[in-house]
Amino acid sequence: MIKEKFNLNGKVAVITGASKGIGKAIALGFAEFGAHVVVSSRDEEAVKNVEDEFKSKGFLASSLKCHVGNNEDRINLIENTIKTQGRIDVLVNNAGTNPYFGPIHKMPVEAYQKEVCLPALLSIFGLQEYEVELTEQQYLEQSMLLQLMEPIYQLF
Repeated sequence: MIKEKFNLNGKVAVITGASKGIGKAIALGFAEFGAHVVVSSRDEEAVKNVEDEFKSKGFLASSLKCHVGNNEDRINLIENTIKTQGRIDVLVNNAGTNPYFGPIHKMPVEAYQKEVCLPALLSIFGLQEYEVELTEQQYLEQSMLLQLMEPIYQLF
């Protein structure tokens, strides 16, 4: 019954940071519900292994190297996916950074900006770069995200 409500057959989902951990689990979930998943991360060999693993289970999958901090990689990910799959229905910006290890009260401001702000900014830049048209609900979600981020930006 749940699978019927979340049927993703014929949908294309791009997941960044999908070579392991949460990103791989997200990609697996989309694949299990019928989506063609495009797994990406900065480690080309790792995402190729995930693609092969998913295909061995009968899922639709492809992989592309993409370091989300690199503009050319992001453009290639989107353009290549549209070229090969015809469209993108879902974009999950799971990739992130962890530039600092240690107590949070000793974290340099630059590391905090990179770790906390980059994922939100990637979503916004992705929308701008590829002229993605949002539904009213998606627009509200993005607006809420920006409102939540405003106090963080005021710290800098």
